[in-house]
Amino acid sequence: GWLAESMRQNIVWDSGWTLLGEGFATAQLQVRDGYLTRTPMFYVYQMAQEFYGLDYLTNSYVSAVGATTENGGKTVQFPWTTVRTFSDPATGYIHLFVLNQSPTDSAAIPGFEDWTVVGWNQLAAAGYTNSNPLGVAGPEPIQTLAAALPAPGASLVIPPVSVNHII
Repeated sequence: GWLAESMRQNIVWDSGWTLLGEGFATAQLQVRDGYLTRTPMFYVYQMAQEFYGLDYLTNSYVSAVGATTENGGKTVQFPWTTVRTFSDPATGYIHLFVLNQSPTDSAAIPGFEDWTVVGWNQLAAAGYTNSNPLGVAGPEPIQTLAAALPAPGASLVIPPVSVNHII
């Protein structure tokens, strides 16, 4: 959510802290099961780099509101789904950066039924409890994967616990 808010403000990102590719930025390295691994946030930041140089556009998406309990036991409410919209001045393509934090509900993004989706990359998990399967020997299992493109005329349906780059 913090990354999406930075995008909305269209600020110049501190690439040494937020988007550094080698895992030296915050929330990108951890020790899990005795292995030094990258966190899922590493892959989210890698995906966010794809938006560098694009023009930020406003949008009117209104999300359902979710609630969770923070570390101090206080209930915090926040929008489940965040949508950031960009335009590529070189190609004219519209790019969406969509985060759905709901552990159970998909989110429909209306208004794109008549658009052609040419690419969709996604990080997803079946739920919060398995959001970080890193910490294994060998190749890291979390990767940004190509998602199935929606059928023509269909709304964009964003699965629970996912980060998406839709073109």
